[in-house]
Amino acid sequence: MDIMKKKFYSMLVGGILSSVVVFFILMMDAVIAGVLFGEKAVAGVNLVVPSYSMAVSIATLLSIGSPILYSEAIGSFKKEKADRIFQTGLTAAIGCGTIIFLVLLFLGDYYLSSFNTTPEILENAKAYMFWIRIDIIVMPLYTFLTGMIYADGNETLSLLADIIGSIGSVLLSVILGRIMGVSGIGLGSLLASLISISICLLHFVNKRNSLKLGVCFSGKTVIQIAYYGIVDAASSLFLSILFAFLNRYLLTRFGSDMLILSSVLIFIVEMQFLLDGVGTAMTPPMSIYMSLGSNEGVMKIWKEARKSAILLGLFFTVLLEILAPLIPEILGISDRNVVDIAVMGARIFAISIPFESLLYLLTSYNVMTKNFAFGVVITALYDLILAALLALILGNTIGIYGVFIGVGIAPILTWFGMRFYIELKEGKAAWPLRLKKQDHPSFLFDFVMEPKSIIDTQTTIEETLKSISIPSPAIKKFAFLFEELCMETYDKNKPKNVNSECILLIGDDSLHLFEMDDGIKFELVDKVETSRSFREYVLSLAIINWSESSQYLTAISFNRNWLEINFNEEAKKASAENK
Repeated sequence: MDIMKKKFYSMLVGGILSSVVVFFILMMDAVIAGVLFGEKAVAGVNLVVPSYSMAVSIATLLSIGSPILYSEAIGSFKKEKADRIFQTGLTAAIGCGTIIFLVLLFLGDYYLSSFNTTPEILENAKAYMFWIRIDIIVMPLYTFLTGMIYADGNETLSLLADIIGSIGSVLLSVILGRIMGVSGIGLGSLLASLISISICLLHFVNKRNSLKLGVCFSGKTVIQIAYYGIVDAASSLFLSILFAFLNRYLLTRFGSDMLILSSVLIFIVEMQFLLDGVGTAMTPPMSIYMSLGSNEGVMKIWKEARKSAILLGLFFTVLLEILAPLIPEILGISDRNVVDIAVMGARIFAISIPFESLLYLLTSYNVMTKNFAFGVVITALYDLILAALLALILGNTIGIYGVFIGVGIAPILTWFGMRFYIELKEGKAAWPLRLKKQDHPSFLFDFVMEPKSIIDTQTTIEETLKSISIPSPAIKKFAFLFEELCMETYDKNKPKNVNSECILLIGDDSLHLFEMDDGIKFELVDKVETSRSFREYVLSLAIINWSESSQYLTAISFNRNWLEINFNEEAKKASAENK
């Protein structure tokens, strides 16, 4: 398996598990409150949830946009810009959490009292909010750090922080809840967030860390970051409207006995957040290819991501078909007729999950390509417009099951509708990536750092450059630099097998080589050091004399070396020598 595919699947495991952890965290405080203290405590916790959700929304904006912008900058070898993006996101995460905390500190009691609920529920809500509002300060920071560390290639540490945080949240909330009451659940969540942040900080002593801590703020950068999270923010808004519509429609059309089915629909619709792991895993490697203008690399990652999205969707379809009877039990439904409807409805809805998974992937891709409006339209169709319209039509036509069918087929119709629209407007080849034609040719080579493979790849590169009429002197120097760089990397990593990828970009008058590998850190510098090996000494001299520019920068934990040779100058020199 080539280096980027291997990295994608490594990040996929972390992305999926992180999505599961997030879904788990969002549910657990209410579940623990119900188990320990009953439905009055659950009601109190749920009163605080909207303010917590606000912090989650802000954290989502920052944790989605910052890694994408950072990966683009790193992919383009713009380290100073990448540092500013990370530091701005870090400052914004701390600042936003602090602002929400201050609002809740001064207006929280007024907000809770506005619900005119029972004194017992209000008391539980205030007890839970006491500590959870402090958690709101650190939660955006925690989410931001795990997203950035993940994008920096340390998916293992990011996942570890998520898993320990979620397990710690449950254990601490249960223990402290038994000691302190409902307020202990909030304190448990706060302590778990602090533990997770402590784990995240370990990344900054990692040799492959490219994140630079610091304080920086740019309003323009914050706006750019927010743009990348607008689709997810819109999805939350559309789902809120859909849930309000379903509550009203089920109550007026089928009566109060069927209102609980809205909770069933909400539960299974919110399961779609578990599908976002594929898009999360796709983003860092694809951002690098996009920043280099390599359509071949973009298509390679898309194919793996699409296959993974379909398989993940099918897995959750089968899982929901099997576990559907547990949903009424989780939601406390006891009426046998309603239970039967809930189980059958969930199984009907499960059929659409693979299409939801593909739509999640498509919206992630559109966010990366800055097609924000298209992403919002897709989300609006399957999260609200088609779902509400079809639920209304089919509910009135065939009854209660029509509501489940309507909401379920909305993603299917959206997928095929978008495909028909793009193919009609831009041609069949445009679906679904809508890639722009490259101004200059590029080539991608995958190989293992061992002598035979290096020489074979070098030969292929030489033949490729000859086929597009690159001057012979430039080809020879380019081939020499490639061979020496790879052989030096091979020597430094023996006996370990190092996977590598080479992207060759042809400019108007220059050749660009982007070499990436998973070996030990090997940095090419612009000075000659006598302490080096003979090959590295010669290589440094050759780079200084032949390369227009060279640079080293890690990305998603890989070594990345960039070399440039001006072939027009080489052609002029060769012509002068012949004369």
